[in-house]
Amino acid sequence: MAKLEWTLSGKGISILDGGMGTELAAMGLEMGGQNCLSNPDAVLKVHQAYVAAGCDALITNTLTMNRTYLESHGMDVDVRAVNLAGARLARQAAGQLPVLGDISSTGQMLEPYGEMLPEACEANFREQAGILVEGGVDGFVVETFVDLNEALCGGSGVPGGGAETSRIGRRCRFRPRRRPSWATRRRRSAGTGGCRSVRGWGKLHQPVVG
Repeated sequence: MAKLEWTLSGKGISILDGGMGTELAAMGLEMGGQNCLSNPDAVLKVHQAYVAAGCDALITNTLTMNRTYLESHGMDVDVRAVNLAGARLARQAAGQLPVLGDISSTGQMLEPYGEMLPEACEANFREQAGILVEGGVDGFVVETFVDLNEALCGGSGVPGGGAETSRIGRRCRFRPRRRPSWATRRRRSAGTGGCRSVRGWGKLHQPVVG
């Protein structure tokens, strides 16, 4: 945890794990957090591979595993069961490394573009975050939102969020997608996978996949 805290203080870089869904797809499985319940051994195997590769933290396989998304998409997945399983699988693989709970979109639009109220959106993420904490996560990653306002609801819904999260969101900056370098393309073609990096606190960069 010490290195991640050092990074979040703005003093350095931590290497996170890489994509989960693509690795599950490579095993012939459907992408998604539901695999924490239906194929836990596969999820655990991916987590363990990232630890072996030298990452500094793991992210739970709980992307979009919030109540609103599950119910609106007709997924027969229990929100409590899948988030507990996701947190515990990552915790099992991580050992002494920190585990970050993955919080992502509801799949709905906030008012005035949709019908969802910010208060309901925040409560939705608060429920998921509470389950992830129960499962043993050390912190959170709030990612993959179309609407920055929904992302801020996600940040406010996690423990320690609120006003500070809003200040971070207002000064965030996004790194535009660039053509991968020759070395990166070669690593991909060799099937060596990739990783995500986080630099600094309050600087929300697009994941760097290589």
